[in-house]
Amino acid sequence: MESNSSKVFDNLKPLPCPPLSSPFVRLSASDNQHDLFLMTILLVNFLLSLLTILTNFVVVFTIIKTPNLQTPSNILILNLAVTDFFVGVIAEPFTCASKYAELKRNVQLLCSNGLVVSNCLWVLSLMSLIALTAITVDRFLAIHLHLRYRQLITTRRYAILHFSIWVFIATVGVARILYENQRLYLPFSTILYASLSLTTLCFIFKINRVIKRHSSQIHAQLNSSTVPISTTINMPKIKKSVIVMMMTLGAFLACYIPYFGIMITFIVVKEPSIAKGYASNITITMVKINSLINPIIYCWRIRELRSAAFRILRKICS
Repeated sequence: MESNSSKVFDNLKPLPCPPLSSPFVRLSASDNQHDLFLMTILLVNFLLSLLTILTNFVVVFTIIKTPNLQTPSNILILNLAVTDFFVGVIAEPFTCASKYAELKRNVQLLCSNGLVVSNCLWVLSLMSLIALTAITVDRFLAIHLHLRYRQLITTRRYAILHFSIWVFIATVGVARILYENQRLYLPFSTILYASLSLTTLCFIFKINRVIKRHSSQIHAQLNSSTVPISTTINMPKIKKSVIVMMMTLGAFLACYIPYFGIMITFIVVKEPSIAKGYASNITITMVKINSLINPIIYCWRIRELRSAAFRILRKICS
């Protein structure tokens, strides 16, 4: 095992565990600079894991323990927080284990942990995008349905919907592990990611158009002598929720676009290199930072959630 490990690392050959051949770079055991880089990535992911678990647990626990927060829109936030919580519990610890294996030049351990990280990130990143798309569609329905929103959109229906999505994505994830057929899951992933992204952008465009039209109507009424027409839309509340949605989506794009760029580079340029290995480690860490940013956005922008969280924390501490 030791001779095979050294040969793999020294000659920069692909790891014997596809599809991890391109993201990981093998260097000689005497490269202290590379080992320092791996140790830094390991420590950063360890800290991220602790903070991600803590912050998302606070969000999940607060929504579960506060009946007033158990609205359909907050169920969507709960689903995203659960996804981010699993990133901290599963993906980041296994990332630390894979970096430790790379430090020790243990190819077998690196393959096993790396495959877990790869599949977990695939499932969880897809669930994050689905959750963001669902939040966007929900905000559009809140504007479009008016009073019918409370009748048609319920917490129970959203819970059943997301449970079904979790079962479907988990099933696809297990199939991805068992068959390891990139010819199947790469086109499937590309189509699914593209469809969700286009759907999200489409509904964002529609939401902004409705908000602008409503703002123009209010502005015209204020500048005229006519009595303002009553509206069934709580536009200030809608605008606040749209801001939260846009900030969450912006954080997702900022953390994921570099990763997708590196993955495209791996597909086009298949030759292993030191730069590709460094870029892979950094961008994958950026993806997991998104799971820490999301609960910070919720608690910062949603006053009811922030107040309930502080109230629960004070009760626990006392």
